[in-house]
Amino acid sequence: MTRNAFWGLCIGLCLAGTQAIAQKMESKSIKTTDKTDSISFHIDGITEGETLFTVIGGPEAPVINAGMPGTEGIQGGFEGGSIVKIKGTYHMFPTERAGVKGMPAYHDRVKTRIGHWTSTDGVHWTRQSTILESSGVYALVHEDNPMNDRRSAIWSYMPVFSEENNRWYGFYLAYTTDKEIAPNHSFGRIWRCESEKEGLEGIGGPYRDMGIIIEPGLDSQLWEGRQGVASFFPYKVDKGWNAFISGAYPYETRADYPLKGGEKRKVWAVGLAESETLEGPWKRMGEEINPITSIHPQFVENPIVSKLPNGTYIAMFDGGPNYLNLPNRMGYTLSIDGKNWSKARYIAIDTKVKKWWTVMRTPLCLIPEGDNVYTIVYTAWDDTRFHPIGMVKVKLNPEVLDKLTAELKPAIPYLNEVGAQAMPRNIVPIKNAYFNMPQPKRPVFPDFIVNMKDKGMTEDAPITDLVNRTIAEVSKQGGGTVVIPEGKWKSARIVLKSNVNLHLAKGAEIEFSGRAEDYLPAVFTRHEGVEIMGPAAFIYANGENNIAITGEGTIYGPSMDAEIRKRPNGASVVEKDVPWDMPIEQRIYDGMEGRTFYRPKTISPINCTNVLIEGITMERSTLWNVVPIYCENVIIRGITVNSTKVPSGDGIDIESCKNVLIEYCTLNCGDDCFTLKAGRAEDGLRVGKPTENVVIRYSLAQHGHGGITCGSETAGVIKNLYVHDCVFDGTRTGIRFKTRRNRGGGSDNTYYERLRMINVGKAFTWDLLGSAYYMGELAARYPARKVNRLTPDVKNILIKDFIVESADQFFTANGIPEIPFNQVVIENGEIKCKKLIGALNDAAGFTMRKLTIESLHNDIHILDGKDILFEDIHFKLPSEEIRVNVEGKKSKNIIFKNINANQEKVEYKKESPMRIEIK
Repeated sequence: MTRNAFWGLCIGLCLAGTQAIAQKMESKSIKTTDKTDSISFHIDGITEGETLFTVIGGPEAPVINAGMPGTEGIQGGFEGGSIVKIKGTYHMFPTERAGVKGMPAYHDRVKTRIGHWTSTDGVHWTRQSTILESSGVYALVHEDNPMNDRRSAIWSYMPVFSEENNRWYGFYLAYTTDKEIAPNHSFGRIWRCESEKEGLEGIGGPYRDMGIIIEPGLDSQLWEGRQGVASFFPYKVDKGWNAFISGAYPYETRADYPLKGGEKRKVWAVGLAESETLEGPWKRMGEEINPITSIHPQFVENPIVSKLPNGTYIAMFDGGPNYLNLPNRMGYTLSIDGKNWSKARYIAIDTKVKKWWTVMRTPLCLIPEGDNVYTIVYTAWDDTRFHPIGMVKVKLNPEVLDKLTAELKPAIPYLNEVGAQAMPRNIVPIKNAYFNMPQPKRPVFPDFIVNMKDKGMTEDAPITDLVNRTIAEVSKQGGGTVVIPEGKWKSARIVLKSNVNLHLAKGAEIEFSGRAEDYLPAVFTRHEGVEIMGPAAFIYANGENNIAITGEGTIYGPSMDAEIRKRPNGASVVEKDVPWDMPIEQRIYDGMEGRTFYRPKTISPINCTNVLIEGITMERSTLWNVVPIYCENVIIRGITVNSTKVPSGDGIDIESCKNVLIEYCTLNCGDDCFTLKAGRAEDGLRVGKPTENVVIRYSLAQHGHGGITCGSETAGVIKNLYVHDCVFDGTRTGIRFKTRRNRGGGSDNTYYERLRMINVGKAFTWDLLGSAYYMGELAARYPARKVNRLTPDVKNILIKDFIVESADQFFTANGIPEIPFNQVVIENGEIKCKKLIGALNDAAGFTMRKLTIESLHNDIHILDGKDILFEDIHFKLPSEEIRVNVEGKKSKNIIFKNINANQEKVEYKKESPMRIEIK
């Protein structure tokens, strides 16, 4: 093949690849805009209002300018980069617009290098070395083609120290460059390099390249445009790392790729990428996040992130020139989660520093110096070819920071951010719990592994005895991991022992027996909140410490026509089946000799400590799935449950346990999904063990009765529950409170925030009386009963920062007349529903505020409700009024205040219905 033929083939292959990318790129419309006329800017020091940063002062001239030592060979000055401070020394890595003498000034943007400069005061700088240098060679063809030099221009270096690797990582941008097509910089790729020398001292290099970490491709988004990934600035967040990426000259449609970026609109936008580790793999966040237009819809460039004293993230960025109707000042934006960023604010340096620049460009750092003073080093343009570097000191106002932080909108997770598929490798610390919650510690096991295939396990015989013997042997020898390898296995009850991790390898499937005889002898357990001797669970443990069930394998219940599924699950409700004063050893419910049979749960340790259940999938249960009882220090993460066709097929039931973390789980259930329980009726009171200190986060509930349910077994009290960052998709109700007059206890201090609900029946439900089918006359609201030790008390509930995308009804609440559920706050929410409030019965101290409610109906029904407050609520209804039907002699102090911005207060005065006008 001739050389020309070879290059022709390369070009042809590249164009074919380009077309494939174009076909697969999303055609979602761009959210950016080039209209800035209507945008108002807050500029610290100029705009009226509270100022976060006050300019103290700085040099009246550039700190690095043409002709100064170190600038030899730099034709065009500096643009972009970053600075870190180590042991009193500033280390600066600016993009040096080296250019070539005799070449046009625009070539300074092509022939670039990354320099390393140091200073002890931020004013006097010494150039130390060149870290990286571009080729400066223009592209041969306009497409993104391997025959073009993909390191033609190098920009925007960001050093980050890796604690794990004890080395500096450098992240930088490399372009191809084109003489003829705007933008000149094209198809940006992000590279990572790392210092050859270990420790902080290695910051000055030399560095070795580790390859490309993110680049244009099939997962590119239209807003990135022809410039590709045009910068990369990583920062630590709770779940790993985020990074700002940027783009410019966006594509309007996929047909624009790759040549038409920038022909229609000039927009400089940013988005986010994420990774569990600095090394990657890095992936772009979805288009529900990207591009981030909340900061500014047209221009945000080179944002560098740090944290302020109160934990708020701040990103300093290039705010854009005045010829684009921008403030021509450096900007900043704030975030409480590193994902949702505030509207831009800007800093007016020239209020205290003589303005030597014509165009303000990029801040390279925000370095704390103590006493709320910060150093900012920045690049700017003056009237010369050489773009200098300046420095300024600013002072932060902590009170203003706290106020601005309080106004930030929290992130509400999306479907793709929760559930088993989103589980990170490591457990991040629990933060901002409303109670004293110990940090979870996963059990650690000796480095001793037994693969059951090596023990002679075969698929043609039950594995029960062999596995149980092996678990006992490993435990007796000090512990380790017992591996169930890939294959289809049959088993009866497996019993875990201390210091053993039962690991189900990928492809391992265990189907458990459908014969009651295979769960003998009866063992100590709880059935629906009552202590019994029975089959217990497919996987069981009693009184053990440091146990785990992990892996990517699957646990199956018996076939749907199995013998144990045909047995009734008790003769009646369990408190009627089991006399509460009967000795435990006599409560035998094993299905033998005519005795009642209570179906086995899937996994149920009892009286255990330090329990981990991670990664596995459970299918086709016979009853509840994961049910720790009387356990302490429990971690359940990354599991998947599918039991939609199983009656009473709960997902996770926490029964009278303490210090529990549940995260990144996906539950599709035939009953409640995530459930908190604490014993039932007289037997639960006798035991007297609460469920307390439970955190549920980043999880997904689907196709269940309740997303998160407290009860109905509440005798020992459910207290200190914190649910956050979860999604409920298709459940009958989102948050459910369930108990009965004879169940005892109740719930106290339950907190819910940052939740998303999609296609739910009701967003919230209080069902405290039950149905006559199960409860008989106790389900009747009247006559009110005398309060006794079996009367449950449901109180102190906070629900905030949530979105209900779609629901049949906002909520219904049916309390107990003799002891109304009380002290409920629902705030900061967006609700779209067909119906409003079907019942608010027997409630006291119920507050709803800062809500936006869109509903097809306008009726609210209140019965014996007192101290009910609707405040700062915006209703979107077909009619022009809210109709509030109030009944009951106990109804009083029902107030509507600041409804649809109407400051008038409307109070219930024994006239029903109340009519609240809305505009």
